[in-house]
Amino acid sequence: MEPRRRRHSLAAAALAGELAVRYGFGDAAAVAHAALFHDVGRSLGPAEGVHAAAAYGWPADELEQAGGMGLTHGPAGAAIASAVIEDELAASIRYHVTGRPAATLADKIVMAADAAEPTRAYAWAATARLALAASLDVAMAFWLKLKTESVRAAGRPVHPRALAALADVDAAVLAEAERLVVPFLAR
Repeated sequence: MEPRRRRHSLAAAALAGELAVRYGFGDAAAVAHAALFHDVGRSLGPAEGVHAAAAYGWPADELEQAGGMGLTHGPAGAAIASAVIEDELAASIRYHVTGRPAATLADKIVMAADAAEPTRAYAWAATARLALAASLDVAMAFWLKLKTESVRAAGRPVHPRALAALADVDAAVLAEAERLVVPFLAR
């Protein structure tokens, strides 16, 4: 992994461990390991990632394959990580990009840690941390809403799983996430 991605992954792992303790996930070290591996699929090229994901039981669907590394690194990372972590946690890597309906606590922790870890320097990073301060659900909804609206704005198709994950979010939580996302959509 390149140094910037390694710093990001280490910071996400540390935050995931803290979130696991805060939200009562039984094994903080295990969910921290999942967060550590969440971007490992980015170390492969898109074709390699698709191949690895399929070969190890985490196949990328057609839309993920068409989306390149932005989408294939989730299934590729789950495939790589499944050699050393349990399937529930590998699934949190698999779905950290698109989310999924009925997200597990591990899914939410890995997604929130990815978005809100302290080395993130994007324009939206401080808001991701504010969302996490509100709640884990708001942080997850913020991240999904930011991603789906960014994809829409770029004229690309939004993954149906991301839309289904957002549809599964409580209306009040979604409204708060949408309020937080608005400043980043007008750019």
